[in-house]
Amino acid sequence: RRKKLRVLTNELPIMLRSYFRGLGIVMIVLAIANSILFWMVGLDYPYVWGILIGALSIIPYVGTMIGLLLPLSYSFLSAPSLTQPLLILLGFGIIQQIEGNILTPKIVGEHVNLNAFTALISTIIAGLYWGVAGAVIAIPAAGVIKLLLEQWEETQIIAKLMSSKIDKSEHAEPSKIEPQKK
Repeated sequence: RRKKLRVLTNELPIMLRSYFRGLGIVMIVLAIANSILFWMVGLDYPYVWGILIGALSIIPYVGTMIGLLLPLSYSFLSAPSLTQPLLILLGFGIIQQIEGNILTPKIVGEHVNLNAFTALISTIIAGLYWGVAGAVIAIPAAGVIKLLLEQWEETQIIAKLMSSKIDKSEHAEPSKIEPQKK
């Protein structure tokens, strides 16, 4: 038990620190990228909108979408044509694809080691129970639960199901089943 507790006390602070440091980096990158996008398309107050989207990205999955609604609504109301809002949607989609598929998995995901399904479900459940604060702490809390589950043999399979990395070397080759003779 002491060995398991020692593993937890060593790994837990490292994981949490790495997660929040990585999340901070992603927030800054999103704020800068969106500010540049809004400046390029000529939206008023580009840095305010970009920083807002970067700050709201602390809420996994839904934060940046909520952040997009405000400058996009402003653009629809203030732009003389639909070109600016469409360019904002296109640019935002590109930024989100880069962030969601490259930045966040590399910077944040490696430290918590949760698959997307576990992250999404934990964010929804924590958000329903504890609101925005729950959504913010959902992924690190799920990471803590996964670390706890890894410590006992009986629950390691659940931890593996939560993990984003499945070690293929642990799985045996499927047995060959001979077809039935008629």
